[in-house]
Amino acid sequence: MDQSVLLGDITLQQATAEVHAYLNHPAVSEAVDAILIAAFGGEGPCVIVAHSLGTVVTYRVLTALAGAVDVRALITLGSPLGLNAIRRKLPTPLAMPRGVAKWKNAYDDRDVVALLPLDQTRWDIQPSIENFNGVSNGTDNAHSISGYLNDRRVGRWVADALARQA
Repeated sequence: MDQSVLLGDITLQQATAEVHAYLNHPAVSEAVDAILIAAFGGEGPCVIVAHSLGTVVTYRVLTALAGAVDVRALITLGSPLGLNAIRRKLPTPLAMPRGVAKWKNAYDDRDVVALLPLDQTRWDIQPSIENFNGVSNGTDNAHSISGYLNDRRVGRWVADALARQA
């Protein structure tokens, strides 16, 4: 069997198990959410870069905080938020979290965790999420955060967002 196929299967199983535990076990989600809420305790605006399960956690926490955090840019990478099974477990209606000025989402078409874009078909919100499917994650695992962060457009998104912070 091709090693990349096997690695992709393992990645999907692992990510699915983590997401399932977070979305279906309140003790898990409360503990994880508390960590992120504590990280948002600082003053002033911020830029958030979230990957994989982190995109699900970030969306839920920002929605719950209802604008208490000034997020100049939310950048999601390798996000499973486009999957129906995930969206059904999110606070409804789906909406741009209050306090988020811009949301950009990047994914690699080979990433088994980020199978679908966060476009108007799945995330009919205003303002809409900017999607970029041109990431070519050059790692052995198309879901690897390092491959996402090595992408020039993703790097430009982060650099531009941070420059606006200064």
